[in-house]
Formats: sequence, C-alpha cells, structure tokens
Amino acid sequence: MFRYQLIRDAADPALSPRQRGAAVRALAARTHTDAFGNEVTYSRDHLDRWIRAWRGLSGGVVPARHRQRTRRANVV
Repeated sequence: MFRYQLIRDAADPALSPRQRGAAVRALAARTHTDAFGNEVTYSRDHLDRWIRAWRGLSGGVVPARHRQRTRRANVV
C-alpha cells in the first residue's frame, strides 16, 4: 500500500510522458516517511520500476494466488 500511495499521482494514465517524468523527478527529489517511520529517498529508476510494475498488473496490487495441489488417492 505504501508504494501505491507514493506513486499513485505519477502513475495516472492521463499524464503525458513529460508530465509523468516531472512528477517522478519531484518524487525522487524529496524524502518520504516509510511504513516504519524511517526517512527514505527513492531514485527515479526505482520509482519508474514501481510504476511499470503497477501498470503491468491488471487490477492493481493483488496478492498472488497460490496454486493448490490436488491430492489423489493412491489406487493400486
């Protein structure tokens, strides 16, 4: 959730590439308070990777589904 809150404005599909670049540069230029209360900074490359990952997901950040193995009875 922290990542999404950080990139949500820059990940807006309505932004042009120039506007997105400016938004990401602005995010990279300042410090942020992470989920544990630490002051952190993120590089432009790091933020761009998060945005690309976010776009790659169909419905945003969703937990990965675990594949359930079916159990078969040993029939001899």
